Amino acid sequence: MSVNSIRGRQREEQRLAAVLGHAEATLDALELDTGKHSHEDFFTRTKLAAETSLLLLATHRAQLGPGMDERVRRIGSRLTAAARSIELLTWVQLRPHILPELSVPHLVLSAVGLPDEDFAAALAHAAQTTSVAPTERLPWKQIERCWQHDLGAPACLPPLAARLEATALAARQDALFATREEVYSFTHALIYHTDFGHRQPGLPRPAGDLVEDAGSALARCLDDDDFDLAAEVLFTWPYLRQSWDATSVFGLRLLRDVDDEVGFLPSMTLSQERFRELDGDAARRYFYAESYHTVFVLGLLTAATLSPGIETCPGSVAAPELAHVAEQVLDLMPAAEHHRQWEQVARDLPSVERGALVPMLGDIAVRRAVRQSDFRRVREIVETVLDSGATAGTATIQGAELVLRLGSSPATRAAATTPRG
Repeated sequence: MSVNSIRGRQREEQRLAAVLGHAEATLDALELDTGKHSHEDFFTRTKLAAETSLLLLATHRAQLGPGMDERVRRIGSRLTAAARSIELLTWVQLRPHILPELSVPHLVLSAVGLPDEDFAAALAHAAQTTSVAPTERLPWKQIERCWQHDLGAPACLPPLAARLEATALAARQDALFATREEVYSFTHALIYHTDFGHRQPGLPRPAGDLVEDAGSALARCLDDDDFDLAAEVLFTWPYLRQSWDATSVFGLRLLRDVDDEVGFLPSMTLSQERFRELDGDAARRYFYAESYHTVFVLGLLTAATLSPGIETCPGSVAAPELAHVAEQVLDLMPAAEHHRQWEQVARDLPSVERGALVPMLGDIAVRRAVRQSDFRRVREIVETVLDSGATAGTATIQGAELVLRLGSSPATRAAATTPRG
């Protein structure tokens, strides 16, 4: 391992340690382990305990040494009040079908070395009922239920093939019009099917096809300044043991740079205006309540890049033969409503590295043009990318298909084919 690789890995270990520090500060600010809570905020507390436990599990699995494992157990011990409360046990006794979800923090604590046999027995007793089968669930939630079962929760499971074929992993994604929730469905099916990258199960499509979809989804998230979902999409490469490509390297570095600059990875729900309206403890509680999820997602990504067999700090990708194509696509890029973090970073890259980003740039440009109903520009962008011989991203390919569909209709042919004046 080179000196630069060693230093890069050390920086990422420090980043993960900082995320764990953010987790401890969140537990302090929201007083998770103090017992100062009402029944009304039970599910808010349980969500925090669950997400913190998943961060601890990912850190534990990264095998970063005794010191990190001890810190994981120390933070984990602070979750026991929420993870193994009488209130939680009462909920699962009343509604056994939610036991798998609510038992996750307890099961994860057991997995990282903090078992509680008495609580485990109480959960097993609560599961002895005919009402433990889940209600109708979204396809990715079925995969989550399978993951919960593998973790140790009781669950009734349909056949694996049926579960997978119904998820967003099974079919090509709509890169132009998909909602945020649809991208979320893709990332969460992947997260739970691979057990956060801990196993390599069979897939309903080739891994390369999933990576292609992830590349376009990542481009879309970066153009929305949606760092939370961008980090989740970036799970695709380490979780599937796929080599980093130019788009994923750019996205990974961008998130790390933002984290370094701001001190944490910002959430879309964290409002500076709202924060300024609050004082003291109220401001502190608001900040940690709104920021912890996105910070923890970056922690999961960092733990994945530190895991055995994963390239922690991938090198730059260059394509000098496509440098001029990148400039052409940027010239055709429709303007965004406001500043996008990725755009200036891409423009500041050496031209040979920018050339390697043609698939990402094309996808962003096509999606912007489609959202603005500028179909003439869509055609120009598509032709620029395809004529160059560069690999086209999913959004660019779907943009080409869209132009062909519009061009075959007399009512829309002019809008799709007339050159821009």
